[in-house]
Amino acid sequence: MRITTILTFWSLILLILPIHALDLNDTTSQEKIVIATDGLYPPFEFLNEEGKLDGFETQLLRRSCEIANIQCEFKYLNESGEHLQFGVLIDGVVERKWDATFGDMGITKDRINKGLKFIQSHIPAKFLLGKLANSITTIPDDLSGKTVGVEKNTKFAEYAMFLNDELKKKSLQEMTIIEYENSNDIKKALLSGEIEFNPAPEGFIAETVNNVDFSEFGIASPELTSNFGGQVLGDRGAGFAFHEDSKIQYKIAAAMQELLYTCEYAKIYSQYMGDLNVTNLYLPIHCIDKK
Repeated sequence: MRITTILTFWSLILLILPIHALDLNDTTSQEKIVIATDGLYPPFEFLNEEGKLDGFETQLLRRSCEIANIQCEFKYLNESGEHLQFGVLIDGVVERKWDATFGDMGITKDRINKGLKFIQSHIPAKFLLGKLANSITTIPDDLSGKTVGVEKNTKFAEYAMFLNDELKKKSLQEMTIIEYENSNDIKKALLSGEIEFNPAPEGFIAETVNNVDFSEFGIASPELTSNFGGQVLGDRGAGFAFHEDSKIQYKIAAAMQELLYTCEYAKIYSQYMGDLNVTNLYLPIHCIDKK
């Protein structure tokens, strides 16, 4: 992976663009951008009880836009009034249909090679969501013959296919992989028993099992990225994707740096992510007690 292409809070501000080069208080003009997501992946992005787009990454971006004096329009519906599918989000940035996208977007080499640059937002731990009674310990062997549901055009779909190839090499029965349009359909499939497992970030799992209907469900596997085949999921965490030619990304990253040092990032993290065991390399020591 080309590390220099990934725009983390630290490298972006300290190495790529000096903070003094940006005047975030310049109100003479306000740039406008469109940021797309599917609005269906809590706690990162979802519709709240008022029907408004909400979530951890949503709020990070919303506050960054305010600080950077950028008018950000969040788009999550297509022309037919249906939620955008995750699979169109990245291509939409590449084709300049919108300026940026997010939604626990994994930072991976193939996405960078498509012409994207990322501002890293967090590093989520990933597990299999399933019934606790069916928990597994060895990947991929214990998944032999199991049914796994994944969202179309995601790294999790690629990961499932990789595991099937490995099972085949071991002469073990392959998994049945079922692809779905969105996470809501996956939840329905889990409840109906159509699928047994769904690979997902810890935050999504915690949000899901908080629903009484999922009282029998939880983390049903070892952590995936540190286990067999985890390299397929990427090891650079998740973030906000911009076109590689975008200049707006620098202002957004500078604003997020301000959120970081004032500990507002920590407060937003705590509000939506709780006390999850998510590795977060960007949380300053002086902010830990303010989560």
